[in-house]
Amino acid sequence: MAYNVFASNGMKTNPVYIKYVSDRQGRIVESCDPDPQEVISPQTAFLITSMMEDVVRYGTGWRARALGRPVAGKTGTTNDYKDAWFVGYTPDLVASVWVGFDNLKSLGSQETGARAASPIWSLL
Repeated sequence: MAYNVFASNGMKTNPVYIKYVSDRQGRIVESCDPDPQEVISPQTAFLITSMMEDVVRYGTGWRARALGRPVAGKTGTTNDYKDAWFVGYTPDLVASVWVGFDNLKSLGSQETGARAASPIWSLL
């Protein structure tokens, strides 16, 4: 949920699982409207997004450029290449990809977030 705050210009919105319920005639009988709250300033969200866009433009997240649209994100790798991840967002989507084994086995030499996880994220 933290990355959603950056993508939403500082606004936190709790996830909504059922947006609305309608009857047979299409009339909405129940709806769940989000209640966004500002938790960081829009300026802070902009700066963090700018830095994370640079991760994609110039750094380890370069594979996410394959989407051909603005992307901000961060790669990560744990010691001994046991976990690899990429968390990223566009104006419409926030998603994370984790690659690893349940038994803390190494993924193999050089299997980083940039190499193992960001290509999967780019397929979203």
